[in-house]
Amino acid sequence: MARIPREDMRSLLKHLLTAAKLHDICMAPTRQQIELLSATDEMYALIVGGKREPSALRLGCRRLADAAEGVGWAEDRGIKLICTICGMPVISDEAWKRLPFELAAEHDAVKQCVRKNHAPMGGLYVLDHAERIQTVYGSDLDVKLVATLVCLHSTSSSGCAAIGYDDSKLRQKTAACIRDMLVQREMEIPDDAAWLNKAVTLASLLRLADTRRSGTRLTAIDEARLFYETRDGKVELFVERNDMLQRITDRSAREILLSESCTEFGEVRLSNNSAEWEITHRLRVRGWQQKELRNLFCDQRLKSYIREIVTAELAPGRELRHLLELELEGEGSPEAREEVCRLAEKGMDGVKIRII
Repeated sequence: MARIPREDMRSLLKHLLTAAKLHDICMAPTRQQIELLSATDEMYALIVGGKREPSALRLGCRRLADAAEGVGWAEDRGIKLICTICGMPVISDEAWKRLPFELAAEHDAVKQCVRKNHAPMGGLYVLDHAERIQTVYGSDLDVKLVATLVCLHSTSSSGCAAIGYDDSKLRQKTAACIRDMLVQREMEIPDDAAWLNKAVTLASLLRLADTRRSGTRLTAIDEARLFYETRDGKVELFVERNDMLQRITDRSAREILLSESCTEFGEVRLSNNSAEWEITHRLRVRGWQQKELRNLFCDQRLKSYIREIVTAELAPGRELRHLLELELEGEGSPEAREEVCRLAEKGMDGVKIRII
């Protein structure tokens, strides 16, 4: 933030907030993709429920095949294998056990297809709807800057895993990602070092803010409540709709949501001692007494947050260290506490971690 003049901060905050509202605009799947997701979920529930009724399986496979054709996946290996197994006169126990894994893999593949390009696609969306966005947020809005923040906001789908201004190679990579987006709309990147510095700094803030989703109140897209319970020693994730509980079986969604539900993000403090600056990040960890939850927190939530920290540039030109303070909520065994420490240290990637 050192190179951004104080008088520019109010305007830049508006750009950051606008990008924050629009950053996942292209994450939403199409109707055809939703139908394929629904078809895989229905088949999964049918098979996990143990029903081997040929008529029900044929009906489910027909819906699955039609949905796959709707998104151009008719020749997909997984879809074909599922339909082949379910069409067998007699399904062996081994093949039956394999079906849930194949369906979960198809569900994850559709989700990944939706997600993998959502950052640059979101940037293009902003450029394509520039006039409408300026009508809402003001004619003085730099639409190229907002589109750039949206394009760069994700480490995994932007094509720009790390961003930077001071490092010449990172600066070139960052500029190339922006240029690749703009050239698709016959636009050019501003030839202005100050503009690129603003983009890098604000994109770094957006990356960090995007991953600081606190799991205090988890809700689905339709605002349905999400929560987890421990049953027979195993943690299960549920969604509540119309006073009915539905267990979430999608492996990827379950792992992500459970890892988020463990985390409550607290304050971020900036302190400096001569030339060295340190940002302290406070995280409260719930459910760490459960082995499954602490594994998910350390392997997914904590690693994801550390990745965002080390790939962003928050204080150009300064020596900057990061400290993560993990507050373990509630009482637990010394063995569980030691395991949190051990798992956390595995993913620290040069970031200091302190258990409190």
